[in-house]
Amino acid sequence: MKPVRNNYPVKGLTPQDLFSRIGDTSGVCWLDSSLHFGDRGHYSFLARRPVHDVILNRDVVRHLHQGRNLPVTGDDNLLRLVERLTAENDLFAIGYIGWEAALPFLGLSGQPGPHDVAEARFLLYQSVLSYDHLSASYSATEPEADDYSDLLSGEPQSTATPVLSANKPPEIRPTMTRSDYLERVAEVKKHIREGDIYQANFTTRFDVRCADDPRLVYNRLRTLNAAPYSAWLDFGDYRILSSSPERMFKKSGKLITTSPIKGTIARGDTPEEEAANLRRLTNSEKDRAELLMIVDLERNDLGRIARTGTVNVDSLFHVEKYSSVMHVVGDISARLTDGADLDTICRSMLPGDSISGAPKKRAVEIINQFENRPR
Repeated sequence: MKPVRNNYPVKGLTPQDLFSRIGDTSGVCWLDSSLHFGDRGHYSFLARRPVHDVILNRDVVRHLHQGRNLPVTGDDNLLRLVERLTAENDLFAIGYIGWEAALPFLGLSGQPGPHDVAEARFLLYQSVLSYDHLSASYSATEPEADDYSDLLSGEPQSTATPVLSANKPPEIRPTMTRSDYLERVAEVKKHIREGDIYQANFTTRFDVRCADDPRLVYNRLRTLNAAPYSAWLDFGDYRILSSSPERMFKKSGKLITTSPIKGTIARGDTPEEEAANLRRLTNSEKDRAELLMIVDLERNDLGRIARTGTVNVDSLFHVEKYSSVMHVVGDISARLTDGADLDTICRSMLPGDSISGAPKKRAVEIINQFENRPR
């Protein structure tokens, strides 16, 4: 992040207050640290009025500038284009890279059939409002473009827990039957027994039909599952609501860090139950083995883009506590080589090891064989 240009007193206004004021508007993004501890979730960011929109869909990159299509050169893939635009125009990029967009990094393709959203998409902004959770202060990165003063005035609003509609409860639709799911899990286990892979993150998708306002759903999500890496991304024709404890990687100059998570257990309803569950989690051979495998994969991923001898496991088997669960986490760092740009980093790191398996490419091939919908 470039140096901030201004600083505002808080007057008790939370990022959630500002989100409630900004309206249900296309192009609004909120990177929301609803839970913060240590270096996790130090900041939250709110952005509006994007000036560029870079979209990857069906392997085709589109570039829109204030709603107008611009040509994309043959040398620009999505990540190179985003990095060039941010560097040349002093902009900020907020977006996502979907599972299907990362598979070509392994020489693989995703599931056939209709995709609900673009495979990857980034919105680029002139000014972003950041909130420092430690100093409880706001800063606009480019106040001459947008100082967000209209959101920062007035009194705080009530942040009571929102209640979803009781008139029409959400309808949850599985995309795979229970018997099909269990049969495919058995097939994945067979691959493990035969030595094809050590582990695989096999998933199934549920579609949910809900009549509630998406903003209400998101506020409920962040209340029930506070996390350092939550997000509301509004792309106009669709929105992404996300709540995650895991940071894929963080780049600060030449330093890159990653913090894989493997091993989860419920916190428990009492202090005694939580203490017993914590002992069970930290002493679990299965969970320790899974985290060791993922840490080894991440070390290998970083080794391809790091200076020789700089990959280091900074911590291992430490526990992070969330609203209802506890996780076992590792922290790995490295110093990047001079030629490691965003495209190079993502090609080495994605798809994430903790959501794929080990060895990564073979695990993803097996996942693709048994999952029946695009992720």
